[in-house]
Amino acid sequence: MNTKSKFFLGLAIVVLGSILALGLVLLKPFDKKQAPQPTESTLYDSFDIPTTPIPYPSGWPQDLRYPQPLELVHAIGNAEAGWEAAIIYDGTAKEASDIIENFFANNGWTITEHADVDENNLGFFISRNDSQGFVIIGSDPSSSNIVKITITVHD
Repeated sequence: MNTKSKFFLGLAIVVLGSILALGLVLLKPFDKKQAPQPTESTLYDSFDIPTTPIPYPSGWPQDLRYPQPLELVHAIGNAEAGWEAAIIYDGTAKEASDIIENFFANNGWTITEHADVDENNLGFFISRNDSQGFVIIGSDPSSSNIVKITITVHD
């Protein structure tokens, strides 16, 4: 594993670990007499992901063009820095995860580890040869049927 790959994987682990730690802090009562009131929250509460579909940019790898019904809403990257896509899906986080896992498996990727928080907040790491990446899937709390997804891949 090269230095860039190690850095990329370490960054993904830190991001997911921070999300999990924040979830644990939010679940811990501040006062034994009064537990926090339950709130609906997801991985995407603090992320502003667009909701208007866009075409893939020129130069975007063919093997990273995600299938319908996944809709690309943001894309950035290049071969040196890696590729990051923001996607929306009309359905459940589990359905989105199944579609994405099948997509990567059919393109020679391996799911190396799952980092699911709950049924509405899923994540997993992927690898293929010297390439690695991670996927974060979260239900949008402002919509009962929209799932927001980020996929990051790096060589």
